[in-house]
Amino acid sequence: MRWFPHDLGTWSLILSVAAIILALPLGIAGTLLAPKVQLWWFLRSVKGKANKLISLTAYREEIEKEPMFSPTETLIYEQQVRLMLALHLLAYLLILAHVFIPNAHSGMTFAEAWHFTIPAVPVVSILFVSVLYFGFPGLLRLQHSSPKARRKLEVRIDALIRELRKIPPTENSK
Repeated sequence: MRWFPHDLGTWSLILSVAAIILALPLGIAGTLLAPKVQLWWFLRSVKGKANKLISLTAYREEIEKEPMFSPTETLIYEQQVRLMLALHLLAYLLILAHVFIPNAHSGMTFAEAWHFTIPAVPVVSILFVSVLYFGFPGLLRLQHSSPKARRKLEVRIDALIRELRKIPPTENSK
């Protein structure tokens, strides 16, 4: 590796000569590929929006089969879900406080703290499974039956339709 240059001046000369040599071929390649890349990007965008519109309309048809909550029912159900999540958070905090506070001392290392948390892992795991079991179905039910969520879905579908209508046809489709 003695022939390999070790100073900055030689490397700057090598890179500047390489840039000058490659400037013309890369410029030609960029000019030739730009329309193809632009068309590919356009088609990818349109396909993505169309697929999103198809999936949202299928989702709308799925949730329209379920009964819709009244505004009062929506409010009550939202409060129940929030209360359940808050109680789970409170239980987490109480368990961690029960584990750490009696055993804490100044200069406590991470290994010592980890050693104290091992007995709490089963209880915290049960709480985590509980919030998954009770929380997510409640949130999904709220999303399916809430008039507010259905309005948001309609707004998203309308926005996608407007975006797809704005897109001009390509030269290939004329």
